[in-house]
Amino acid sequence: MADKFHVLRLLTPAIHRALRALNLPKEALPMYRVLRKNPSTLTAKWRWQLRCWLADKPVLRELCAAGEAIFNLYRVRGHGRASKALAPKLLCLKNFSSLPTI
Repeated sequence: MADKFHVLRLLTPAIHRALRALNLPKEALPMYRVLRKNPSTLTAKWRWQLRCWLADKPVLRELCAAGEAIFNLYRVRGHGRASKALAPKLLCLKNFSSLPTI
Protein backbone atom coordinates (compact mmCIF):
# COMPACT_ATOMS: atom_id res chain seq x y z
CA MET A 1 0.00 0.00 0.00
CA ALA A 2 1.41 3.38 -0.96
CA ASP A 3 0.05 6.86 -0.72
CA LYS A 4 -0.33 9.24 -3.63
CA PHE A 5 2.59 11.46 -2.69
CA HIS A 6 5.14 8.66 -2.60
CA VAL A 7 3.91 6.99 -5.76
CA LEU A 8 4.04 10.23 -7.75
CA ARG A 9 7.45 10.94 -6.30
CA LEU A 10 8.77 7.86 -8.09
CA LEU A 11 8.40 9.66 -11.44
CA THR A 12 10.35 12.74 -10.33
CA PRO A 13 13.87 11.28 -10.79
CA ALA A 14 12.97 10.07 -14.28
CA ILE A 15 11.66 13.53 -15.18
CA HIS A 16 14.84 15.12 -13.81
CA ARG A 17 17.03 12.77 -15.86
CA ALA A 18 15.04 13.47 -19.03
CA LEU A 19 15.22 17.23 -18.49
CA ARG A 20 18.97 17.10 -17.85
CA ALA A 21 19.49 15.02 -20.99
CA LEU A 22 17.73 17.68 -23.08
CA ASN A 23 19.96 20.55 -21.82
CA LEU A 24 17.05 22.99 -21.85
CA PRO A 25 17.61 26.75 -21.55
CA LYS A 26 16.42 28.79 -18.56
CA GLU A 27 13.37 29.86 -20.56
CA ALA A 28 12.01 26.32 -20.09
CA LEU A 29 11.79 26.71 -16.30
CA PRO A 30 8.06 27.62 -16.27
CA MET A 31 7.27 24.46 -18.25
CA TYR A 32 9.29 22.39 -15.79
CA ARG A 33 7.12 23.75 -12.99
CA VAL A 34 3.99 22.90 -14.99
CA LEU A 35 5.24 19.31 -15.46
CA ARG A 36 5.19 18.78 -11.70
CA LYS A 37 1.63 20.02 -11.20
CA ASN A 38 -1.58 18.03 -11.11
CA PRO A 39 -2.83 18.03 -14.73
CA SER A 40 -6.46 18.49 -13.68
CA THR A 41 -5.64 21.80 -11.96
CA LEU A 42 -4.00 23.35 -15.02
CA THR A 43 -5.86 25.97 -16.98
CA ALA A 44 -6.66 25.35 -20.63
CA LYS A 45 -3.91 27.79 -21.63
CA TRP A 46 -1.22 25.94 -19.65
CA ARG A 47 -2.44 22.54 -20.85
CA TRP A 48 -2.16 23.73 -24.45
CA GLN A 49 1.29 25.23 -23.88
CA LEU A 50 2.46 22.03 -22.21
CA ARG A 51 1.10 19.91 -25.07
CA CYS A 52 2.87 22.09 -27.67
CA TRP A 53 6.10 22.12 -25.64
CA LEU A 54 6.08 18.32 -25.29
CA ALA A 55 5.36 17.73 -29.00
CA ASP A 56 9.03 17.15 -29.87
CA LYS A 57 10.05 15.58 -26.53
CA PRO A 58 8.75 11.97 -26.61
CA VAL A 59 10.39 10.85 -23.35
CA LEU A 60 8.98 13.75 -21.36
CA ARG A 61 5.61 13.35 -23.06
CA GLU A 62 5.45 9.70 -21.98
CA LEU A 63 6.49 10.53 -18.41
CA CYS A 64 3.87 13.27 -18.29
CA ALA A 65 1.22 10.81 -19.54
CA ALA A 66 2.25 8.31 -16.85
CA GLY A 67 1.96 10.98 -14.18
CA GLU A 68 -1.47 11.97 -15.45
CA ALA A 69 -2.61 8.34 -15.41
CA ILE A 70 -1.45 7.97 -11.82
CA PHE A 71 -3.20 11.22 -10.84
CA ASN A 72 -6.39 9.90 -12.46
CA LEU A 73 -6.05 6.61 -10.65
CA TYR A 74 -5.88 8.34 -7.29
CA ARG A 75 -8.96 10.37 -8.19
CA VAL A 76 -11.12 7.21 -8.30
CA ARG A 77 -13.52 7.14 -5.36
CA GLY A 78 -14.19 3.99 -3.39
CA HIS A 79 -12.00 1.01 -2.56
CA GLY A 80 -13.84 -1.37 -4.88
CA ARG A 81 -13.66 0.90 -7.90
CA ALA A 82 -10.03 1.74 -7.21
CA SER A 83 -9.00 -1.92 -6.98
CA LYS A 84 -10.79 -2.67 -10.28
CA ALA A 85 -9.15 0.32 -11.99
CA LEU A 86 -5.66 -0.28 -10.60
CA ALA A 87 -4.56 -3.40 -12.47
CA PRO A 88 -5.63 -2.36 -16.01
CA LYS A 89 -4.11 1.11 -15.70
CA LEU A 90 -0.79 -0.12 -14.37
CA LEU A 91 -0.59 -2.88 -16.97
CA CYS A 92 -1.45 -0.41 -19.70
CA LEU A 93 1.32 1.93 -18.55
CA LYS A 94 3.84 -0.89 -18.33
CA ASN A 95 2.96 -2.60 -21.62
CA PHE A 96 2.80 0.46 -23.84
CA SER A 97 5.75 2.31 -22.37
CA SER A 98 9.05 2.35 -24.20
CA LEU A 99 10.80 3.70 -21.11
CA PRO A 100 12.53 1.27 -18.72
CA THR A 101 11.72 3.51 -15.72
CA ILE A 102 7.98 2.97 -16.00
